[in-house]
Amino acid sequence: MDAQVFRAWIVSAAGVIEANRDHLTQLDAAIGDADHGINLARGFTAVLGALDAGGAKVATPGAILTVTGNTLISKVGGASGPLYGVAFRRAGKALGDPQYPGRGGPSRRHRDYFDAGAEGPGKLPGSAQRRP
Repeated sequence: MDAQVFRAWIVSAAGVIEANRDHLTQLDAAIGDADHGINLARGFTAVLGALDAGGAKVATPGAILTVTGNTLISKVGGASGPLYGVAFRRAGKALGDPQYPGRGGPSRRHRDYFDAGAEGPGKLPGSAQRRP
């Protein structure tokens, strides 16, 4: 997969989040402070801006995921920004350089970044799943 695939994935996710912003907010109203859809839409709008402004700095899949994570952390309020942001950042870091040396070939590489992203939120301070 190349950077265009990852960028298209993020653009698509941003569109789905925006289209479902009100529904996500309504769901959050039942258990929280009714701002999840609003915050997440704001965050992904900022991600799209960061990707557009990033130029060569976001020319690799790893960089796209890292910029997505950094932007979500800085723009999405509450617990969602750090949770989603850390997942994207860790996935981007695991994916790393496009000249990845292998560690088992491309399928292993993809599994590594998905695993890193999924494990990231569990390592945040205060997480019930935090591991040393």
